[in-house]
Amino acid sequence: MTEFTGAFPAPTWTPPAREPFVPLRPLTLGQILAGAFRALRHNPAVTLVPAIVLSLVATALATVFGLFVIDPLLVESGSGLGVELYGWVSGFALGAIGWVVARALVFGAGTLQQGVSSVDVAHAVVGRRLTPGDSAVAPAGSEPRSWRGRRSS
Repeated sequence: MTEFTGAFPAPTWTPPAREPFVPLRPLTLGQILAGAFRALRHNPAVTLVPAIVLSLVATALATVFGLFVIDPLLVESGSGLGVELYGWVSGFALGAIGWVVARALVFGAGTLQQGVSSVDVAHAVVGRRLTPGDSAVAPAGSEPRSWRGRRSS
């Protein structure tokens, strides 16, 4: 009797392919919204940490601008003049300037956060997972920072 020599490997089980991060078919609104939450759950450190940090920085800068620029100008413009209309107009104008500066800071922080999130989602589409340090410097098509400088030629 001949013994099996193992010329053919034994059949093995392979798990079914995972659905891609962004399916290549027309998407419904529910699938788009589900994808946004899936991106958040995929890598919360890269998505939430920069959002919190950028929001805090924008808020702190707007507060500092209000305390050290708007408040002294408001005190100087309305003190001792005796004209109520001038004090009201200057207060309104300085408040509008403060609001514009605060909105510009918040808009800038939101734009930066969208850039960080888009880099994370771009890497998640191809199956990579970024760290917060990698997301700060890695454009969408590049390799993570930990791989840089290790090229073998």
